[in-house]
Amino acid sequence: MAGVTISLGIVAPSMPTSALAQDVAVSSPDRLIDLREGLEEMVSEGLLPNAHAVIMLDGQVLANLKFGSLDVESGRELPNDAIYRLYLLSLALRP
Repeated sequence: MAGVTISLGIVAPSMPTSALAQDVAVSSPDRLIDLREGLEEMVSEGLLPNAHAVIMLDGQVLANLKFGSLDVESGRELPNDAIYRLYLLSLALRP
């Protein structure tokens, strides 16, 4: 089974101060629960072989979510330092 990696980089220049940002992250546990449940569901249904999401703020790990295995056939556990292949497909949009 081929792996799919979704990588999101979000830059927000108007981020609140770190204390306020951490308050927002901690005061919105529903978003973290939704992310956890969504990733876990995709892995359990076989849509993804694994999923790994790390949420950081000011160099501190706020959440480290891992689901699935590194190798589906052997069932090896997904380590924190797993190496993923990233592919980019760019298509030109033409009228």
